[in-house]
Amino acid sequence: MKEAIKQVGSILPTVLSNVVNNYAALLRAILIPMAVVLFLGFIASTVSMTLSLLYGISLLYLLAYSSMILSFHRVLILGSNAVSKWGINGISKREFQFFLYVLCLFVMFYLMGFLLLIPKYGLPLLFILKVVLTFRIILVFPAISVDRYWSFFRSWKETKAHQVFMLFVVITVVFIREVAKGLSEYLTPIASMLGLMVEGLVWVFIAGLLSEAFKLIELKNK
Repeated sequence: MKEAIKQVGSILPTVLSNVVNNYAALLRAILIPMAVVLFLGFIASTVSMTLSLLYGISLLYLLAYSSMILSFHRVLILGSNAVSKWGINGISKREFQFFLYVLCLFVMFYLMGFLLLIPKYGLPLLFILKVVLTFRIILVFPAISVDRYWSFFRSWKETKAHQVFMLFVVITVVFIREVAKGLSEYLTPIASMLGLMVEGLVWVFIAGLLSEAFKLIELKNK
């Protein structure tokens, strides 16, 4: 456990360095997806929502975030020249597979909610299952971003010998996300775009952490 914590601590300076060195490309990659998210939020707050419209907007939200995070992974693993000027890569096998796996993950987590129907043990079972699945399959996303085309099963296999390390990576990700969530909720009433930019910057660091974990595990497993 101490070794895993030390490993996570050792990659944090690298994450920060990569973000600083590629700040211009990362910032450009945030702008368009966050503008789309802001526009979708405006639509959701001003029109009468139907079930089909809700599903449509939710899918567009996922698409915007998927495009942004994919660009982050490519920049942080391959460098700023790995994406176009504004982070939009078009629609290729890479983008399609990335979005498909994001969608699959959301569906899996949604279906896991039925565990709450189990009296007494449903909530702890749901929590444990979500945590285990997350730290075992999450590396599929940086892998697909750089054309490795891993599956959930491949990520599960590659993280088998690094489970404690990946657990602490996910704990760090959750901590960063929760701090950012509180900050975004505080800022959003003041300036919606500013709140979204903070959220986008946090996703940069999360993508950076997962990218470094992916590089480390891929190197060790060779």
